[in-house]
Amino acid sequence: MDIVLFTSFYPYGKGETFLESEIKHLSENFDNVYIISNSKIKKQTRKIPDNVILVRAGRDKHFFLP
Repeated sequence: MDIVLFTSFYPYGKGETFLESEIKHLSENFDNVYIISNSKIKKQTRKIPDNVILVRAGRDKHFFLP
């Protein structure tokens, strides 16, 4: 089973620090964790587990289409 997590910044920048511990638990309990981040910061500043897939939010993204 997969889960989708919408964030404002995580894993870019310094915001949403509470997600650092939560992402570990999510990655252990789901096959894949999709993080859709609205951040405009270009550099990823936090490490994420291997089964976490990052997607940048934007008007050209179609998240729910195959």
